[in-house]
Amino acid sequence: MDGDGDLDTAATTFIRVISLSIAFYDYLLTLPAEWRFYRSQRSWRLSPGCILFIAIRYTSIAVMITSNVGYFGKFFTPESCQRYYIAPPVLKVLQVMVSQLILGIRTINISRRSTWVTWTIVLSFLSISAAEWFLNLWNRVPVQGLRGNCTAGNKPPVLTVWLFYVFAMVYDVIALGISTVYLIGFGPNNGKIARLVRIMLTDGLVYFVALTGVNILNLILYRSADEASQSSGVSLGYALTWIMSQRILIHLRDAAAAHNRSVTTQIVVSRPLVSALSVSQAMRSQFETKDRNQLSSAFDVDWSYTSDRHDATRSVPESKKKRASGSRSQSQTAVHESEAQRTRTTADGSREPERDLERGVSRREESISEEDEEDFELDVRVQVEEMVTVEYDPEAFATETYRTPRVLWGSGEESASVGSKSRTDDGRGSAQT
Repeated sequence: MDGDGDLDTAATTFIRVISLSIAFYDYLLTLPAEWRFYRSQRSWRLSPGCILFIAIRYTSIAVMITSNVGYFGKFFTPESCQRYYIAPPVLKVLQVMVSQLILGIRTINISRRSTWVTWTIVLSFLSISAAEWFLNLWNRVPVQGLRGNCTAGNKPPVLTVWLFYVFAMVYDVIALGISTVYLIGFGPNNGKIARLVRIMLTDGLVYFVALTGVNILNLILYRSADEASQSSGVSLGYALTWIMSQRILIHLRDAAAAHNRSVTTQIVVSRPLVSALSVSQAMRSQFETKDRNQLSSAFDVDWSYTSDRHDATRSVPESKKKRASGSRSQSQTAVHESEAQRTRTTADGSREPERDLERGVSRREESISEEDEEDFELDVRVQVEEMVTVEYDPEAFATETYRTPRVLWGSGEESASVGSKSRTDDGRGSAQT
């Protein structure tokens, strides 16, 4: 029996050392990402993504330190252990709540803040969190080994902690299931948005597989009546929850930053405006918002960009000259105007080189297969500008209406003198004529 106890102790020690090593290595590996999070903040008011990153990172560090100090420490007395043993279970629930909050906000944003998804996530989070607090802390007892360490156990015959892991897996299935359905529903996309969708699908799958595996392990351990071995796998659960949750935040921030970075090449095409209507539209378009398509680097990903782009891609074959939605910038509006102008002026042959260029571009696009289009992306922005030339014309300046003399209405003598002076000027003008 003593040999089995020593074997269980050795296995528990090995698992805890492995989990500490993995967590410490990942902490060093993600220090540059942590610095990028802090540097991307525009002020001392931290973004939601940065707050969640700090919360999951340092609650995980706190729960791993308290749990492993209690296990490896040899200085606990029965009195001190009675006060200390409850700290790791409390911090464990806090860590799991932060991780579930990350998944919930991610799912709500992916669904474009759908009402039923928002209520489903909120109600699931509140009810499951309340159940987790009760199940993880009820009927807990301090457990001290021969070495004077201090851990927390679940006293039989009423075992409740294993249900904590059941509820955690239920929430993961709800949040990740909804987000996966929406991500798959976005359909085929090209470029950066397609990569972002693939990243989020991969992160969700890896999170689910890793956390479900470690939760099943801890569920089995907490079904045991041996209080000393119940907490053998908790340290591994802390480490994987920490790593998987912060990876989701890091990948979202990096993808948003890559999407919003400035292009390396810019091509400007300008053309004169000939009608008063086009001049008026160009002047008004200066005051339109031009950065609606940027992705927030603060975890709040605006999926309206994906939706608009996907809808526009499907509507182009039906009506190539339809005006794009309000999220299009001034340069995109100019493209539609220039296409209409080319259609009207092709008859005289003055715009024929532009038509040839358009045909060449269409042939190039057709030559790219569907598989290549997913990874084919040029970091080049084409901007179409509309130009208005204002020139000074002396003859036009002399005919401006605001320079014509006008009658000044005032008191009696004043208006009479002004009227006589006007008549005198008219008389001189006619005499000169």
